[in-house]
Amino acid sequence: MQPGKSDYEHYWDPLRALLMLLGIPYHASLLYSYALPWDIKDFETSPLLSALGAALVTFRMPAFFLVAGYFSAMVIGKKGKMHWLRQRFLRLGVPFIVAVLLLGPSQLFLLQLAGIAKGDIPAGRLLESLPGLLRPSEQWIMHLWFLPALIAYSVLLAGLMSLAECPLLANIRSWFDDLRQRHAALFFAVLCAAPVLWELAIYASGLFAAKSGNSLLLLYERASDPYARYLPFFLIGALLHRDRALFHRFRQTGALTGIFAAGAIVAAVTLRLQHPFSNSALLVLVSAIAAVTASRLLIDIACRYFDRPNRLARRMTDASFTIYLFHHPLIYAFGTLFILIALPPILEFAIIVAATTATAYMLHQAIRLSPLALFLFNGIRRPRVLDDTGTQTGAPQTLR
Repeated sequence: MQPGKSDYEHYWDPLRALLMLLGIPYHASLLYSYALPWDIKDFETSPLLSALGAALVTFRMPAFFLVAGYFSAMVIGKKGKMHWLRQRFLRLGVPFIVAVLLLGPSQLFLLQLAGIAKGDIPAGRLLESLPGLLRPSEQWIMHLWFLPALIAYSVLLAGLMSLAECPLLANIRSWFDDLRQRHAALFFAVLCAAPVLWELAIYASGLFAAKSGNSLLLLYERASDPYARYLPFFLIGALLHRDRALFHRFRQTGALTGIFAAGAIVAAVTLRLQHPFSNSALLVLVSAIAAVTASRLLIDIACRYFDRPNRLARRMTDASFTIYLFHHPLIYAFGTLFILIALPPILEFAIIVAATTATAYMLHQAIRLSPLALFLFNGIRRPRVLDDTGTQTGAPQTLR
C-alpha cells in the first residue's frame, strides 16, 4: 500500500447499507404474506410478496451478522478489545434502551389501532388498554432484538480472543494455525458447514425444549432463535478479517456458488409457501445453505463492483442504523393506514417502502442536528463528516 493511501475497504459500505435497508421491504412484504407471521396483516395477500419475504428471510440477517463480525475484528485490531467492548456497550446499549422505551409502547399502541381498523378490537377498548401498553414487557423489544444479540456476541468474541492470546494455550493456537494452513480446503469446508450444523442443532434443541414442558427449557426455546441462531456468522466474519487468505477464498465465488444460492433460496421459498407458518428440518437445512452461499455471493459482488468511494452509499450507511430503528413502527403506521384504503397489494407495498425509507431518512437528518439525539439513538457523540473523496472522518460507524 502506498503511503498516505486510505486502507478503508469501500465495498463494505453498500453491502452494509443494503442489508440494513432490506429490513424495510422484508417487513413491508409481511403485511401481505400468507406464509410468514407478523403482527399486522392486510385484508389481502400477495403470492409475489409472500415469496419476496420468504426469500429475504433466508440470507438478510446471516449476512448482516457476518459483516458485523468482520468489522468487530477490524476495530479490535486497531483499538484493542477492551476499548472496543466499552464502545460496544455504549453504541449498542444506549440506542437499545432509548428505542425500547420510546418505540415499545408506541408500537403496541399501533397494533391496537390496526386491530381496530380490521374490526378485531372494539374501538372502546383502546383507552382501557393504554395502562397495559405502558407496562414494561418483552414485547417492547420487537425488531430491536439484534442489539442485545450483538452485545452478547461481542462479549463472547472478546473473551475468545483473550483466551486465544493466553500463553498457556500457545500450543493449541499453533496447532490450530498449522491445521488451517496445511488443510486449507478442509478447513474452509468445515467453516461453511458450521452454520448449517449450528442451525440444525438450534432447531432440534428447540423442539426438545418445547416438548419438555420445563420452564427453563421453554425460555431457551424462545431465546435460542433468534438470539443464538446467528452466532456462527458473527464469529466467521471476525475470523475472515483475521485471516486474509481465508477471506479471499470465502469471497471468491463463481457460477456454482450462484447456482447453489439460487437453488437453496428457491427451495426455502417453495417450502415456506407450501407449508405456511411452519418449520421443518428440511426448511432449516436449505435456509442455512442459502444463508452461507448468498452471503459469499453478496460479499464477492460488493468486492468486484463497489470497491471505490461512493458518497450515496456512505450517506445511506450512515443513516441505516437510524432507519432500521424507526422503520418498524413506520411500517406499522402505514400498514394500518392501508388497511383502511383498498389498493392493489403491490402498489401499497411500493408506497409503504418508499414512504418508510424517506420518513426514516428525514428522521436521521433531524437527529444529526442534535448531539444529544445522535448519542441517544446512534450511540455516537458527533456526526460523521465525509470529505470530498467520501473518506470517513469523525466518529466511526455505528455498526462497528
